[in-house]
Amino acid sequence: MFRVGRTSDIAGIRALMKSVIGFWDDAWRADVLERVLGSTETIAFVHLEAGRIDGFICAQWVRLTYLRDWPSPTHRCFPVSPSGQETP
Repeated sequence: MFRVGRTSDIAGIRALMKSVIGFWDDAWRADVLERVLGSTETIAFVHLEAGRIDGFICAQWVRLTYLRDWPSPTHRCFPVSPSGQETP
């Protein structure tokens, strides 16, 4: 089931993102997910399976002057799902 992401999902989203090899960047701000989910310029969805977050996607209206505030110039919001990973 998909639903709109909310701040109460942050711990589950963070755990999911850290479970995807090479996705989480420790250089990101500590409050990166709080900022994403709290922004009026972001839309975020989570996918739940058996009550557990197993997918996350978000998109944000990005202006050129806003790029400096994003976690990394090479990362925007991408779908996150461990089952979609390729084995290295």
